[in-house]
Amino acid sequence: MYGGRQGFKRKWGSYKSGAKPFAKKRRSSNRSSNKGGLLRPGGNGDLLSHPYRTRTGGGSTGNRSSVFIQRSSNWLPDRLEVPLKWTFVLAYSITAGVGQEAAFIANSLADPGGSSAATNPYGYDQLSLLYAQYRVRASAIRATLQIDPASGSTTATNNSVFFAVFPTRRSTSYVSDPMGAAQQPYGKYTQAQGNNVSYQPASIYNYLSTAKMLGLRQHQVLGDPNLSAQMNTDPGTKWYWHVLVTQIGSSLSTTIEVSVELILYAELYDLNDLSST
Repeated sequence: MYGGRQGFKRKWGSYKSGAKPFAKKRRSSNRSSNKGGLLRPGGNGDLLSHPYRTRTGGGSTGNRSSVFIQRSSNWLPDRLEVPLKWTFVLAYSITAGVGQEAAFIANSLADPGGSSAATNPYGYDQLSLLYAQYRVRASAIRATLQIDPASGSTTATNNSVFFAVFPTRRSTSYVSDPMGAAQQPYGKYTQAQGNNVSYQPASIYNYLSTAKMLGLRQHQVLGDPNLSAQMNTDPGTKWYWHVLVTQIGSSLSTTIEVSVELILYAELYDLNDLSST
């Protein structure tokens, strides 16, 4: 331990009468936080801390406005991380003991719908003109089940619809029962109940990174060429979100709809050559 004035000097530097060695340090003017996750326009494509200059009106309660400051003639980042949204609606007529399942590619921008729908995420076409390659670092899904109250039981007896969302490496259906779906790793499930009067919708949200799904470290995801792809193709290694619905306890057919929303957290790189008109 340090003792006396000499020890204090060795630990904290030069001693001055009245100094406050434990005073809180002033924050550096170098703003290093990544506010908003924006990228530097130009340069080496690193994250830009504060690309906006904030103007505040009179007093501390004045209105705030932001002005973008152009710092480079190349305004396109060399690498862009962006979430892209893709939506689809499934429609089924289900009976007890017969499961309906759909699979969606969790790490593809070119065709996330797989066999369900051949469409791209919102904004994909515009970004594909700027960047040649991509990889999906993580994926989220929100599935909402709604049941037509006019179908199903014609009495006041409640019906139950089992509803599950789980990730897997397989694209084909291999789980058709509630118990099998409930035991899937990283899966989530719930039930929607009702009668001939009304049903309450049920919703499931799930999120998983590509590294977590495949048991990799982040640097392995970056270095694996099979997890990257050209903008118009799927990656060589794919993983899927599965949505399973099945009716429990009723022999009557029930009409349901499942709204599926995917959020693909993608990294775009390999900037295309620019041209002028």
